[in-house]
Amino acid sequence: MENSASSGSSSILSSPINDSSQLCRCGVPCKVMVSHTEKNPGRRFLGCGNYDGSPSHCDFFSWYDPPTTKHCSKVMSGLMRKNENLIVELKSHKEQLLVLQQKLEIEKGDKNELAKKVEAYRVESMKLKFLICGILILVVANWLDMY
Repeated sequence: MENSASSGSSSILSSPINDSSQLCRCGVPCKVMVSHTEKNPGRRFLGCGNYDGSPSHCDFFSWYDPPTTKHCSKVMSGLMRKNENLIVELKSHKEQLLVLQQKLEIEKGDKNELAKKVEAYRVESMKLKFLICGILILVVANWLDMY
């Protein structure tokens, strides 16, 4: 395996493979990680078994996969950029969704308030109708008594 260092980012596989046949400088089995650099996108490498993003690990590095072709690197880099753009876009859509959900909750509250007001006006309207009917009955009764 090639032992050349590469600058850039990397990540541990979601289910890290411990390569117990190879030990890092800490004396623990190596973890298989994935490069996310332009030069070696998606290429796996062995790294310190204690690597977790903290500084308490050695700088062991050894390629796990053979080098990829330029075409494959170009395609992988493009796909990784596209994936990063989609992640940013998804985050933006989630933020927009949250704003819309908050607006919807406000609108629901406004709708409930309006529904309460409409019901109160309906009740008042019914009371006024009964009052008008009662007054009309009194007026008609008085009118009939006059003749």
